[in-house]
Amino acid sequence: KNSYDVSSASNLIVKQWEKNGEVYYFFNTGAVTWDGAEKIYNSKCEELCYYCGFCEKTDCIDNFPVYNSSDWVKVLPE
Repeated sequence: KNSYDVSSASNLIVKQWEKNGEVYYFFNTGAVTWDGAEKIYNSKCEELCYYCGFCEKTDCIDNFPVYNSSDWVKVLPE
């Protein structure tokens, strides 16, 4: 969060979700609506899974709320 720097032209929104004491981050750019991938990371910056519009569904995605769920809470930009 301290190094988050984005121009006004950026469409990046960082969202977070917590489950069982673990924090997960979803870097939401809107790409999933155009069949692009949007990745999910844990608090150690390890990539865990991704959302993708018409891509083949990954099994890991069942562990997370849907990409447009209100369970994902926007943390950046503030």
